Amino acid sequence: EMDENTIRLLKGNLKLAGVGEAELSGVMERPSNSLRDFDLRAANLELSTLFGQVLKPFLENTAFAEMKATGRGDIQWRYRNRVSEQITLNLRDASVEDERKRFAFHGVNASVPWQAQGTTVGEISIRSGQVLRMPLGEVRVPLAMNGFSVSIPKLTLPLLDGKLTLEDFSASHQAQGWQWQFSGGLSPVSMQKLTEALQIQIMHGTLSGVIPKVSYAGSTLKVDGALLFKVFDGTVVAKNLTLLEPLGLAPRLTADLDMQNLDLDLLTRTFSFGSIQGRVDVGVNGLELANWKPVKFDASLMSSPGDYPRRISQAAVQNISSLGGAGAAAAIQGAL
Repeated sequence: EMDENTIRLLKGNLKLAGVGEAELSGVMERPSNSLRDFDLRAANLELSTLFGQVLKPFLENTAFAEMKATGRGDIQWRYRNRVSEQITLNLRDASVEDERKRFAFHGVNASVPWQAQGTTVGEISIRSGQVLRMPLGEVRVPLAMNGFSVSIPKLTLPLLDGKLTLEDFSASHQAQGWQWQFSGGLSPVSMQKLTEALQIQIMHGTLSGVIPKVSYAGSTLKVDGALLFKVFDGTVVAKNLTLLEPLGLAPRLTADLDMQNLDLDLLTRTFSFGSIQGRVDVGVNGLELANWKPVKFDASLMSSPGDYPRRISQAAVQNISSLGGAGAAAAIQGAL
């Protein structure tokens, strides 16, 4: 229907090859040709074609520009007086994967009934996944939504042979983008499994920790307070930790680290370097990583106080001498 003020579509069908069909209706105002009201209902859409041909062009120059998706999905959209009032999204056995291997989620099933006014409850389940090469186990994510605010009281993520617990997660969309925060903890994770997953030098022992308030805004992730970890049978405290563009092409991390009572045997066991027994305290100030590679830092190392065995093999002395000269070997031997 059409008059001098509006164009009204009572019922229409849209067919996209390889994607599926959608029913739609709406009202467009003239002469501005601006959309005033709109309803969209589509079921059993093929996500790979929908994402690759329809959505992907809108994600250029974002962290999701190299993402691909598979599976099936349904969507309902209600738009009134130039405002979105309700969106319902369902996913069935979907997968989302970044071609640069920064993240991937498989076996995703979701029911997300969002509305602009009032509270709704949804759920997302994920069979497996990985973030920054860290494998994640099966997880269910309960969602409490109130407009553009989302909260999760508690979430447990299986991480290697341990668990990452997130508490009091909340997120909201502001004028400058999404902001979120949470706190939590990490139960013991095998350092061997962790370093294998990160594809770095294999290390031994376990990693566990307490995570204070973590917040994200303006493409910057910050830790408020000290991040405490148990590793190499000692403690590591990270302060002033900031991560810029965590899912960008070149993430940048800055932090100050205070490491106490680290077991040198656990620290050096897998290196073909010789045997060192003892404990050390290490301070790293002004640490800066660009794309996870060190750019600069100011470090200090000294023997930990206390009574414990202090030994160094001849092979280790020779390797230290070749790296730093006789003075470095004497300093290490004196510290032990």
